[in-house]
Amino acid sequence: LMETGYIEYARDVVDGKILACEYVILTCKRFLSDLNNPDLVFKPEKVETFVKFASLFKHIKGECGGKSVHFEGWQLLIVASIFGFFRRDTGRRKYLSSYIEVPRKSGKSFLACVMCLFALICDGEPGAEVLIAANSAKQAFEVDYETVSKLARQLDPKGKRMKHYRDSIRIDSTGSKLLVLAADSSRMDGFNCSFGLIDEFHEAPDTK
Repeated sequence: LMETGYIEYARDVVDGKILACEYVILTCKRFLSDLNNPDLVFKPEKVETFVKFASLFKHIKGECGGKSVHFEGWQLLIVASIFGFFRRDTGRRKYLSSYIEVPRKSGKSFLACVMCLFALICDGEPGAEVLIAANSAKQAFEVDYETVSKLARQLDPKGKRMKHYRDSIRIDSTGSKLLVLAADSSRMDGFNCSFGLIDEFHEAPDTK
């Protein structure tokens, strides 16, 4: 297996070369264990494709604004865990849900928005339906949709392939769409989500 930044990061955490809390250590141990699990297949090309996809973007604000995107080992470990592991018997992904909690200003929302666009464009599912939800309409639209929309326009500035609407981005050629909505559980029925993001889930009033 080719040595990559996220594998090095996991090993350095487990070996104590990088200081980390108990949960991060356990995450890294699980990742390394999964790599050696005969019931699983790890596809590093999925991570490589994500890295190449992310390199097409530039940061949109802050001190990094205008600079090319470069994710660190801990961020790529998240990507590798979500997109890289498949069950050998069924071919389906091992992890169908994940909970990510990091300190403020660590680029969490930016990484999540890139993952949403990756799922929309590059993950190989025809008619992909990507949902982004948050506890409030303000969070969903002013933070998440604004970021996703600006990133998408970097790829397709003239809107030839991706059509932008008030609350969605649609790709007619593949029948894929990304929808943004406030997490009102009473209005969430009827969706066929292929990839979903719930932002600021720790502040949700309940799990509905």
